[in-house]
Amino acid sequence: MVNFMKNIYKKGVVKISVFMITVFMASLLMIGCDNETTPSLYDPAKPKGETPEITSISPAGTALAGVSEITITGKNFSTVKEENTVYFNGTLATVLDASSTQLIVKAPNLILDGISIKIAVYKVTDFSNSVTYNLKAAVEKVFDFKDFEVPNGLTTDSDGNIYMSFTYQGGTGGTRKLTPTGTLSEWAPRGSETFHTALKWYNGDIYAARRQKVLFKVSAGQKPVTYVSSNTALGNIYDFDFDPDGNIWGGGDNTGNNAGVYRIKPDKSIKTFAFDGNIKSIRIFKENNVNLYVYVAATQDNEEAIFRAKIISADSLTAFEKVFSLTEKYGADFPAVSVLAVTFAADGDMIIGTNMTDPVVVVHPNGSYETLYPGLLGPNALLFAWGPGNNLYYTREKTGTTAQVVMRVDMQKAGAPYYGRN
Repeated sequence: MVNFMKNIYKKGVVKISVFMITVFMASLLMIGCDNETTPSLYDPAKPKGETPEITSISPAGTALAGVSEITITGKNFSTVKEENTVYFNGTLATVLDASSTQLIVKAPNLILDGISIKIAVYKVTDFSNSVTYNLKAAVEKVFDFKDFEVPNGLTTDSDGNIYMSFTYQGGTGGTRKLTPTGTLSEWAPRGSETFHTALKWYNGDIYAARRQKVLFKVSAGQKPVTYVSSNTALGNIYDFDFDPDGNIWGGGDNTGNNAGVYRIKPDKSIKTFAFDGNIKSIRIFKENNVNLYVYVAATQDNEEAIFRAKIISADSLTAFEKVFSLTEKYGADFPAVSVLAVTFAADGDMIIGTNMTDPVVVVHPNGSYETLYPGLLGPNALLFAWGPGNNLYYTREKTGTTAQVVMRVDMQKAGAPYYGRN
């Protein structure tokens, strides 16, 4: 019995000792905490930076989705561009440049009205104020075409109507008119043609080509009639354009003795100017509003390029010269590159349509060049027609599962004149 009580006593002393040691160590820790405070994750006394503020946005109200550079003016932005986050709703914009009072961003590809723009700055707790903005499409299909509806050659009038040579599965649809409000209707019935490769509006009528030694005239509600035809003086005409005096300049896939650019006067007399090559597009352009040129997009000696000749008179041209070679600029990357169309903006920019993935190239008057709206257009740009304002239309060729349609491109600038349209 005595030994049993001794064991209990010893165990009790051990438990009490352990308890006392635990209390003692806890007291030491508490004393240590009083003397050395653990740092907080949030220190209200530490400055957090001034809240960013938006005061204005340029261009005001609206810009092009995926294209425009937008300038945001305000205050309390970071001078390090990576420290600024600009939200268009929940979509991030790319910050291109930054100062404490201005951010330059590229608009995201978000086509929407009523977008909320706000800014977050690194290490600043609060967002900026929110500003409402609109982003519109830079490129879009002009009409919800059905799978069996195929637009080919196209032209526009001064009221913004688009005219298209139409084909359906198993036949032709004649010439169709698409109004600016989106109404598609028959403008002229079909003739014997399958479709026209090129259309041009001139003084209320449409002139048309279709890879034959003939030009047609199409009037509202009437079947096409032959305007001029010659098996000896003309080659196959694929495209053409009017000059200020009403002369027509045309060309096509012609080689050999009758190869060239064909001038057709209003009296229907024809003259051939030598050019040995496959012409896919022709455009008349007055450079600096002084010198008049005929430009051709063509394949010549296995080179895809733009050529031009100065028009001295209806009966006289200078020799054709090469002004831009797609083969030289893009041949290494795109061995099968083809030039398909050419036109001009009012400021002298040359617009070239190609079969490349990004199909439109802009060549500036100083000779520099760039891809238009990378990733937005899609191949292939077959034919061009400027509308009123800043709209350029092109026929996008069928590729794979993509149908042949007409696309509208907001060029942010006007086109050069079409003679006889206005």
